[in-house]
Order: sequence, then C-alpha cells, then structure tokens
Amino acid sequence: MKNVLLIAGLVVGLASCGESSKFAGTADGDMKVAYYVQDSISEHLDYFAASQTEIEELEKSYNEKIAKFQGEYQRLGGEYQSKMSQGLLSANGEVYYQKKLQGLELEMTSLQQTEGLSLETKARDFQVSLIEKLAEYGKEYANNNEITLFFAKDNLGTIVYADSTMDVTMDFIEFMNKQEKDGSDDTSDSE
Repeated sequence: MKNVLLIAGLVVGLASCGESSKFAGTADGDMKVAYYVQDSISEHLDYFAASQTEIEELEKSYNEKIAKFQGEYQRLGGEYQSKMSQGLLSANGEVYYQKKLQGLELEMTSLQQTEGLSLETKARDFQVSLIEKLAEYGKEYANNNEITLFFAKDNLGTIVYADSTMDVTMDFIEFMNKQEKDGSDDTSDSE
C-alpha cells in the first residue's frame, strides 16, 4: 500500500511541475511520466477489434449449435413425455426415444468439449496475447519517447488522478496499430 501511495504521490508531484509537453517531467527533465487509458484499447486498437470480432463470430456459431441441440432435445423430450403419458409407446418406442435423447446429450457434450473448449482457449490466448503486446509495445513506445514511467490508467486502477498532459492514449494506440500493421506486412511478404 505504501508503494501505491508513493507512486501516486510521485505522479501527482510530477504532474504539478507544469511541463507543457505531452509528457510530465521534473524541472530538469530527467524523468518523463505518461499514461494511456486502458478502456480506449477496446475502442481503438485494431488488433483488439479484429480479435473480438473473430471471437464473437465463433461464440455466435457455437451458441446457435447449442441452441439447436437444446431445441431438438426439448422437442423430442416433450414428444416422448406426451406419448408416455397417453400410453402410446411400446417398449421399443421407449427405447427409441431414450436412445435418441442420449444421442443428443452425447452430441451436446461433444460439442461443448470440442468447440466450447476451443472457444475458451482462443479467448484466453487472445487475452494473453493482448497483455504481451501491451507490455512489448508499451516498453518500445516508452523507449522511443524517453518515458521513464508509463502507466495504464483505468476506472478501477490505483491512479486516482493524472494530469491530462500526461495522457498519450491515442498516440500509443496509433503506435501499436502501426506496429501491428507493419508486423502483418512483414509476415505476408515472407509467405
């Protein structure tokens, strides 16, 4: 807790130095502090948007398949119950419905274990990749701009206030989008 207060005090102290550039720093310019707003990543980072779209499409397809199985299971189960209550099923008829219902259960379980697990893995891999990219690009951006202390600010974070002159969010996102584009150009050239 003391470290958080110390860092927050450092940020507020550095912000009060009044440097007019997009980075806050000490009077002698030895230290530059900047931050980016994490919530803006989801709105403006191309990698995030593309990955989210892909995951949402996979999730939609998966949910449609699950809903189809569930609908068929409910329809068949209702039909089975109705015929049972009316005494219209023979022993063979009961076995038929039970096997059909068990088959649907197995197919749903298989779908959950394959596509459902694949979807979860893809979403987790995306989260890990995003964290790695933010760390890598954050370090590179900070080095390129001689930033000594580079924060990620969000609504639930430990930074309560930071002067807007330290906000480099859109510049950082543009930098990351360019890095992603340049990286994808490199991989397409090598294919």
